[in-house]
Amino acid sequence: MKYGKLALLFLVTCFCFSCTPSLYVPPPLNMPLAGNKDEFKGNLFAYSNEFGIQASYAVDSHCVLLTSLTGANGRTGTATLDVTTYYSTINNFLGDIGAGYFEKFDQNGRFEVLGGFGYGNANSHNVVLDPSANSLFGFAMDNISGNFMHGFGQCDIGLVKKNFEFGLGLRLSYLTPEANFQCVPIGNTYSPPEYSDEIGGSALFLEPAIMISAGLEQVKLNLSIGYSSKLFGADISRDYGSIYQDLTIGFGISCNLNREF
Repeated sequence: MKYGKLALLFLVTCFCFSCTPSLYVPPPLNMPLAGNKDEFKGNLFAYSNEFGIQASYAVDSHCVLLTSLTGANGRTGTATLDVTTYYSTINNFLGDIGAGYFEKFDQNGRFEVLGGFGYGNANSHNVVLDPSANSLFGFAMDNISGNFMHGFGQCDIGLVKKNFEFGLGLRLSYLTPEANFQCVPIGNTYSPPEYSDEIGGSALFLEPAIMISAGLEQVKLNLSIGYSSKLFGADISRDYGSIYQDLTIGFGISCNLNREF
């Protein structure tokens, strides 16, 4: 029983160490997989506290324009200390615009190279078990606030049929943040002094993803799953965990107009 309690404390501690407010919540990849002029594709998606809209339009037989708006909003957890309840929350936004080249091959095959830029901001708060070595049971409120510029380059390959779409994508995302991280002790006299850090410089991410759509010719259910791995760049200097989310999931509905098969 004693070892079970110690194991539970260890798991809770590891979980709390990994919980950090997020500066960058990577959006699902926008994969138009266009094949002809005047083709339009729109996608509404949501998962957990994240939601957004994506759209693309083929201006000719090889050029496509695209845009996306992604938000993350809501409570992500709670902690009650000394009868006071503290809330972990997230309120992030990212908007992108871009353009690219696409090629149709073997009737149903698609290949595209895309690029663009955007702007994002973050205002996230998270209640954590403070990881300071001299504060084993101290609690703190971690806060991130600020904004960043977002640039991206992306390459996709896919298969498009009347009732089914499948795509594989790889995106490089480049961030230049201007933000602040702050750790504020709460609810415990063992917590260390307040800690803060500026987040600047730049960061580069490698983001592979898979997309599957199925349904009617013009309206389909859409699922996108991806992973964001930081290659290098800006973070907080103290070991509080990453300020970047690594999993991207989008589930929603997509609509295609003027598509030729």
